[in-house]
Amino acid sequence: MGYDAYVCMRLQSINKQTQVAKAEKREYNKQQEKLMKIMQKVEYQQNTVSRKNPHEARVLKKKMHSLKSQEKKLDSVSLTQLPDVEEEIHFFFEDIDLPSRKDILQFDIPILKIKDKILSKNVKLEIRGNMHLCILGKNGVGKSTLIKQIYQELKDRKDIKLGYMPQNYEEILNQYTYVTDFLSFHKSQEEITKARTYLGNMKFTKEEMTGKIKDLSNGTKAKLFLCRFVLDHCNVLILDEPTRNISPLSNPVLRKVLREYQGTIISVSHDRKYIQEVIQYVYTLTEDGLVKSDFPVEEK
Repeated sequence: MGYDAYVCMRLQSINKQTQVAKAEKREYNKQQEKLMKIMQKVEYQQNTVSRKNPHEARVLKKKMHSLKSQEKKLDSVSLTQLPDVEEEIHFFFEDIDLPSRKDILQFDIPILKIKDKILSKNVKLEIRGNMHLCILGKNGVGKSTLIKQIYQELKDRKDIKLGYMPQNYEEILNQYTYVTDFLSFHKSQEEITKARTYLGNMKFTKEEMTGKIKDLSNGTKAKLFLCRFVLDHCNVLILDEPTRNISPLSNPVLRKVLREYQGTIISVSHDRKYIQEVIQYVYTLTEDGLVKSDFPVEEK
């Protein structure tokens, strides 16, 4: 089916599953509450019954045994789960102003390698302000290795504000325990409040905002990086597969924001929509270096 029809069908399925899950949960809670009240009443009677009335004690014990069996049966009920779906995110960059003539990168390395394996030779790349660039190439050719070297080249620059989303999020996130640790350096209440406002716009739940990073899904970790970029007012972004873990509902939002982004984007991606809508310059990494490609990108 077409994409629009798929999105419509998917939303209808999600809405139906959500309604069923909530109805089942309400009924479950109602039954559980009713059972707990009866059990508390029987337990009270057991504690107050006279030892001189063993018959009543036996009746109450048998009744409690039956109630516990009902409780066990209720606990084993399989409920329809609420759909694990990400809602559409809302975010934008403020006050990003990078001169188009500013030199961002003059990259020239004779050999690109990982350990002892040579991936490419004579890799040259020149980037100025406001350029939106994407590097293509076959799997294993060294795109992520190249993007890491570009990050190392730029990370200590004082004249730019750099944001980096690696392919393996843990390369950065392993340095932090809680979500707010990654977004709040001084731990001030004002800073934390601002961070949580942005997290709310990214559809983080309250539990996710206050929880540990290791418990987040990859999609939520990707949104965490986006929050950091916005809060830091990053004017240069290095992105390795930025759309990979973002939901179908949020991907159009991400592409629009990055298309309108006034800073520099250096990225790796296989996402044709991302390349068509966001990217101005496309290069292919080969064994003989970077080759400018004639990818059919749309006018920005």
